[in-house]
Amino acid sequence: MTRKKANRTYIVHVQRPKHDELLGDEDVEDWHRSFLPNTTLDTGEPRLVHSYRHAISGFAARLTSEEVRAIESMEGFLIARPSRILKLSTTYTPRFLGLDHQSGLWVDSSMGLGVIIGVVDSGITPNHVSFMDDGTMPPKPPKWKGRCRFHNKTLCNNKLIGAIAFRGSRRPQPKDPKNGGHGTHVAGIAAGSFVDNANVLRLARGTASGTAPKAHLAIYKVCFTSGCSGADIVAAIEEAMKNGVDILSLSLGKKSIPFYDDDIMIATLSAVRAKIFVCMAVGNSGPYRESVENGALWILTVGASTHDRRVSATVKLGNGVEVEGESGYQPRTFNATGNIIFPGFGAQNGTVGCMKNSFNNTDVKGKIVLCNIEEGKYRDMSVNVKDAGGVGMIVLDTSREGATTLSYDYVLPTAHVNYTTASKIVNYLETQVHRYTQQLHLMGLPTLLKSTHEELVIRKAIISSNYDKPPTGFDLDGNPILNDYEEHINRAKPHRHGFVDK
Repeated sequence: MTRKKANRTYIVHVQRPKHDELLGDEDVEDWHRSFLPNTTLDTGEPRLVHSYRHAISGFAARLTSEEVRAIESMEGFLIARPSRILKLSTTYTPRFLGLDHQSGLWVDSSMGLGVIIGVVDSGITPNHVSFMDDGTMPPKPPKWKGRCRFHNKTLCNNKLIGAIAFRGSRRPQPKDPKNGGHGTHVAGIAAGSFVDNANVLRLARGTASGTAPKAHLAIYKVCFTSGCSGADIVAAIEEAMKNGVDILSLSLGKKSIPFYDDDIMIATLSAVRAKIFVCMAVGNSGPYRESVENGALWILTVGASTHDRRVSATVKLGNGVEVEGESGYQPRTFNATGNIIFPGFGAQNGTVGCMKNSFNNTDVKGKIVLCNIEEGKYRDMSVNVKDAGGVGMIVLDTSREGATTLSYDYVLPTAHVNYTTASKIVNYLETQVHRYTQQLHLMGLPTLLKSTHEELVIRKAIISSNYDKPPTGFDLDGNPILNDYEEHINRAKPHRHGFVDK
């Protein structure tokens, strides 16, 4: 039995048809269809996924490798490449950046008044408080040619002026699948309206806003659970160019390839030529060789370093030495005293990481547990420690994380410490083990975790923080709350949009 060749989505670049400037979009689409072996697959689905005219000259279509080879011999063909799958790469930031309601850059730029920011991401939560029209937003600019593709058209307003989703040839709802998800977060950082009394678990209370709170938002959803299709991203850039956006924000990426092989970089160059300012994220990887993403010279590529605010937790060792960490768990009474235990360290039972099966019959009851960092599982670690009877946790950075610490919403007293501090704590333990070899499981090493509810610590090399992420709900007092304190490079980029004038 002959096995059928698999279809996949290819982005095909072709020459522009003759007298292109006189043709309508449907005529150009017919020109693109002329390259295809037929218009539909055996399943009845259309072969043509997208027709491009502005971002690139070409189309995206479902083809087999043999069909692509047949197209290569046709007049007007330039090149074809499989569509790549890309990944999705604070109340305080405006003040930190020196933005003031009364004078300076915010006033000079009218807080982005009249600017249209297009966000290419995972969609948006349209009824989010950061995107409500409070009556102070001006009408959408006359040049705006976009559409509101929500079933409920009233979800669009003078702040959120348009939204559309691209998933192959389908046009699903452009909603963010997760309430307050990645796309909602990025849009809020770029142009969220002012929201008073925003806080994270009652901490860092203040007024949240985007960097350009008076700008309009246009949303282009291209990211789903399977990732972000390159063909859909080019289609979103194409649509944004036709719609009349001033700025394009793309917080997504993948390992860099030569620009002439990168359909998205080619599309962004077309956008820049059309006088659209394009801003992209540098990625979350590194620091190591070739870890920078989206490094084309014609776009603004933005990364994040650190900021000057942290919610601190102090670790006091048995020898009186105090070291600093961070924690988003900040109840009114925050202290835990106990003996240290480090499952999986040295001759200890269990494995490092404090995941569900890490303790392996190790008795952690009443103790403060040391846990090597498990990226993306911080809260799970604290749940596991608490369920096992631990009274506190210290999350230890490895050399890979370096100086990066995060303030997560743990479920028990916790301090996340950087690699240098982690090394000091481990060295202290090794010294005590050597001195008291009869003490099994590092018993008799008292440690105190304590905290201040909010502490300002001056750091240098500031690029961005994301404490101004839009609120995602309300606390028991009715005040807006945020998701967490997590910081990612790809969310640093939207802060720059407020500084781009028309």
